[in-house]
Amino acid sequence: MQEMRHMALIVLVAALMAQPLQARAQGSGPGTGLDEQTPKELLEGAARMMMEALELMIKTVPQYEAPVILDNGDILIRRKRAPEGGEGGDGAGGGGDPGAKRI
Repeated sequence: MQEMRHMALIVLVAALMAQPLQARAQGSGPGTGLDEQTPKELLEGAARMMMEALELMIKTVPQYEAPVILDNGDILIRRKRAPEGGEGGDGAGGGGDPGAKRI
């Protein structure tokens, strides 16, 4: 959970830092500065960037199966396999453990 918070913070900071860099790259002549944007435009741009950062974070977070409690009390959370057969699986088959119950 901590890693997810750190990832979200990193993505948010990177997205917020990208806007001034993009504004500088477009030019420094009159009519291109942030001073000429209305507060409404600034808020809309910030909201748009935050939504893009959130979408990116959701796409990069690994997906997990439902937790399983084993007979000895251990809780097992399997990573879902990638649909294209790529990495991300734990090597365990989809059969599960005979003494496990889903929670």
